[in-house]
Amino acid sequence: MLGYHSAISFELLTPTKTAISPEDYQKLRDQIQEMITAILPAGETVVVASKGDDQLLRFAGRSGWHFPQDETGKYAGHYPNNSTAAISQLEALRIKGGRYLLFPRTSLWWLNHYAEFADHLNKNHRLVVRDDSLGWLYELVSA
Repeated sequence: MLGYHSAISFELLTPTKTAISPEDYQKLRDQIQEMITAILPAGETVVVASKGDDQLLRFAGRSGWHFPQDETGKYAGHYPNNSTAAISQLEALRIKGGRYLLFPRTSLWWLNHYAEFADHLNKNHRLVVRDDSLGWLYELVSA
């Protein structure tokens, strides 16, 4: 079973520095891809909160989807207007087959900015990886 941290205080989460050099970002992307390949079974689908980086969705033997995304599955080009919109899209992607939600460390700010969304994640889904140097990975538990 994947381990996870059940006692999470989002209020104490500090935003991470999102500015990152291209070299460090490539290294982060590579490390995330290695982590996903190492811990998730083949065939799983990972929804990724990012700014539309298609290369970040490339996981060996696993599918990666943008979050947020448009009706064609491409990056939506903008962030959700509020937590309600983020929750709605996440749950639609979960129903469609998204099994995990990944926040690379460059996207951890979501958990402060969308406080109700973070609360929804904490109450309804399971944090399986919390690595502040790489990112956080949630298992999207069926409602």
